[in-house]
Amino acid sequence: MSKVDDYGQRKRFNNTVKFIDETIEPVLCVCKEHPFDRELCEEFKIEYRHIKNDLDFNTNYHQETTLFCFDVIEFLMNPLNFLINHLGCEVIYISYQYNPFTFFWSPLHFVQYPKRSFEKLIEKAGYEIVKSKRIWFENFSLKGIRPILKALTSSRYYYKLRVIRDEA
Repeated sequence: MSKVDDYGQRKRFNNTVKFIDETIEPVLCVCKEHPFDRELCEEFKIEYRHIKNDLDFNTNYHQETTLFCFDVIEFLMNPLNFLINHLGCEVIYISYQYNPFTFFWSPLHFVQYPKRSFEKLIEKAGYEIVKSKRIWFENFSLKGIRPILKALTSSRYYYKLRVIRDEA
């Protein structure tokens, strides 16, 4: 089994492990299968599965209790629809990378969220933020001026979410 061995990925993995404080099985990993997710689930000794279809369409997976959505939300055309379709999950962990300078954005990202905009999206989807964390300098490289500038201006946001339940 392949392990996470790239320095930037290893640092990201360690930050993610430190952020996760509860896992309730079953767990759904939202991404293609990747050594990062396999190692993460091994770390917490949990069973998991991956979504295999397009996330921009109806993806009701209400049998899962915990959702891992690390660095996926910015690739979705309709992240609000995605979040609403997972209201059956008890706990959702989300991370995304943000850089305020557009020339650093990946052409594969449909959206880039400043913290305030992302938190409005979470609220509109019917979730509350249990905890959040911002991490700087996560992926540092000295292979040119652009990677150095990107490392100095980029940050990764981590969120733990729960569905807002009506008290009625």
